[in-house]
Amino acid sequence: MEMDVVSKAFEQAFVSVSQKLLGLQLQRRKQDKEIFLQQPVRQIMICTSGYLRMEIICDMPESMVLQIVSKMYGGGLPPDEQIPLYIKEYINIVCGHGVSSLNNTLKKVSRLSVPFYQSEIRHEDVMKEQMDVIFDTEIGTMQVELHYSGVE
Repeated sequence: MEMDVVSKAFEQAFVSVSQKLLGLQLQRRKQDKEIFLQQPVRQIMICTSGYLRMEIICDMPESMVLQIVSKMYGGGLPPDEQIPLYIKEYINIVCGHGVSSLNNTLKKVSRLSVPFYQSEIRHEDVMKEQMDVIFDTEIGTMQVELHYSGVE
């Protein structure tokens, strides 16, 4: 399995779903991890099982999380305890699009886990490859880490 195929599917999913769902344009940028050292970052993780075994981790500033949640909520913000639910749903929709695209391309079946937010995240130690995709938007910068451990 070429990591480039996986990376491209998730890059396209983030770009197209963010545009359709939020009206948010994502522009890919060259790798520059130092952008995240300057501000608090929130992590959302979702995993795949079945044919593809991966962890997809999305890092973004808290201000970006709140703006995405506000758009998902229809304006304003939900109660604090619901914020993780909305941002996890955004990641679930985007990654569901990416996995469906890969399933159709590869003619194999992979499934998504329930998304995890912040303290719920537990990383596996068996990941073989990692690809980072960084997106700039008008509301902040997001990094998507694809931790790929192989195929079934």
